[in-house]
Amino acid sequence: MMLHLASSKLFDLETKQTDNILFMELQAFKALSYPLHEVIISKRHDLLHQLIVDGCRVNAGNFDAVTPLHVACLAGDFTSVQMLLQAGANVNVRDIDGANPLCDACNNGNLNSVELLLDYGADVNPKLSLTTPLHEATLKGANVNVAKTHITSLHQAAANNSQPMVQLLLEYGACVYATDTGGKRPVHLTRVDTEIYHLLKYAESNPWTLMELCRFRLRWSLGVKGLQQLDKLRLPTFLKHYVQYKS
Repeated sequence: MMLHLASSKLFDLETKQTDNILFMELQAFKALSYPLHEVIISKRHDLLHQLIVDGCRVNAGNFDAVTPLHVACLAGDFTSVQMLLQAGANVNVRDIDGANPLCDACNNGNLNSVELLLDYGADVNPKLSLTTPLHEATLKGANVNVAKTHITSLHQAAANNSQPMVQLLLEYGACVYATDTGGKRPVHLTRVDTEIYHLLKYAESNPWTLMELCRFRLRWSLGVKGLQQLDKLRLPTFLKHYVQYKS
């Protein structure tokens, strides 16, 4: 009996010490300018959850307009991506270079994150919109240097030679004709002896059907919450499955 009580008190003491350590760590992150960014970089999902619960803004961008969701996608941290989206992170937010989180996830090569972002309504064809006067001046021919060239998610996937990701993006309506600021289409970033090259060339030669275009538009209009309620609608099963990409 005495041994049991001693063990119980020791467990309570260790638990209290652990809670105190977590509290101090949490306060240290809160003191930073961008706590969510730093927590994600540190891969502390426990603290990320607590910061979200405590009301930290999930869409707060740093001086380069990079949001926590950008950071999570660049890091290939699927758990953080999932937590941020569930907390209301903007799936189509753009950083100072015009990149959205989907582009960053494709750059990292994390297929799970890409699938989740697409399910939440990520734009696979964002318009070229570089937000600073310096970027705009560059596009007009000014003699300045820009660190990053605008590319789409499909450009990233093609450059990374990721066939599953290219296929997924095409299924969600990624435009094979989109060009970067250098005038290159995604196919130009692949080798001619790869499956991706032939996949993209086929897509260029076979435009989307009207039915496929309707699916892209319907999914975009419904958004993730609407798609979750699609099964409740009195529609033919085959039509609901088609919109949901179910076999």
